[in-house]
Amino acid sequence: MKSRMVLQDKHLGRVKPSTARVYGRHVYGSAYECDIAKLTNEEFLRETVVEAVKVGNMRLLEVKSWKIGLGVSVVAVILESHV
Repeated sequence: MKSRMVLQDKHLGRVKPSTARVYGRHVYGSAYECDIAKLTNEEFLRETVVEAVKVGNMRLLEVKSWKIGLGVSVVAVILESHV
């Protein structure tokens, strides 16, 4: 997928197209009828994200996770971007 970047000229306040190109894919989805025990299990979600990075042949830099109440957030920083 190609998309054109737009840069803001800080001196003139105008927007101008860049010659740089962005290559990548944004993947997202919705999950239904999930096992609530897995969705609240921080270690399971961390392992799932790490496995997704491996399957996607990406280069993992760091994984952070937080359990806040019943919710869990997991972020993986990869060389290519983030998960």
